[in-house]
Amino acid sequence: MRKRQRTTPKTYASIEEAILARQKAGDLTKEAAEILVSRNIKQKDQNTFLWHYDERLKWPSPIRLSNKQADAFLKKIDRKSLLIHAKDSALFKPDTWLLDKAKLVQNITLHKENEGGHHLHMTRPDGPAGAIKNFLKAP
Repeated sequence: MRKRQRTTPKTYASIEEAILARQKAGDLTKEAAEILVSRNIKQKDQNTFLWHYDERLKWPSPIRLSNKQADAFLKKIDRKSLLIHAKDSALFKPDTWLLDKAKLVQNITLHKENEGGHHLHMTRPDGPAGAIKNFLKAP
């Protein structure tokens, strides 16, 4: 496998500028953006802050499955599973393939939140927390 070249980190003149950028990029509340920035920002000098993250998060998967292989894999999952999805998540529009794939899992509970997006656990934690508690209490 070829080694990936590191990208140049995004720079910001202040923490506030980085927070605003995260809010815009991720459709986040200020509070959620502050959490992400506090974890991922490094100060280079007095007026330069660098955005850091694990670049492997953006690498393509080395595993490629055909639809038939993916379906077979999902059908073999026999443990209780919970899928929490948010109304505004691009991956979970009602007509997407991902929800159809999730339904192939034998013992899955689908929980839909009526508000929120990708960072639902940060912006509206009560909904996912309640769904997880109920899921874990169920027989």
